[in-house]
Amino acid sequence: MSSEVWIRGTAWASLALWSGSEWVSSRRTSVDRGSIVAWRLNALGASVFVLHLFLAMQIRHGWSHTAAVQETARQTEVLFGIRDGSGVWLNYLMGLLWMADVWRSRSPVSVEARSSRRWLKGFLFFMWFNAAIVFPHGAWRLLGVALLTPVVVAWRRR
Repeated sequence: MSSEVWIRGTAWASLALWSGSEWVSSRRTSVDRGSIVAWRLNALGASVFVLHLFLAMQIRHGWSHTAAVQETARQTEVLFGIRDGSGVWLNYLMGLLWMADVWRSRSPVSVEARSSRRWLKGFLFFMWFNAAIVFPHGAWRLLGVALLTPVVVAWRRR
């Protein structure tokens, strides 16, 4: 399996796990088995995302933050005409905040509190929307729509 498959695969798997977590979380009414399943999906999604960051830095950028910023700036310029590599920092922040949220919500009581952290959910959605819909092309973009639609439906259900 090529290294690119590992990089992309961990990104898409992470999104799928987060989407599943939001879906399961919206179907429960109290702290129950669904809460634990939602937390586990969320924790696994965050862990796979951190693995994605490590793989991308190792395989694609040779542990060069500068190379990562330059490549991100190039991709941003192609899409928006603005050369900006700050998306790398946003990805680091996403991993850090997501893992902190997983750590904070490791007990069933705090799983309930997790649903009230709308700012974090909004940030994760913004990041995933860009990663899965704005930047990809063709069938990859359709996959992004397919994985983010359950999140929107789940949030509307609440």
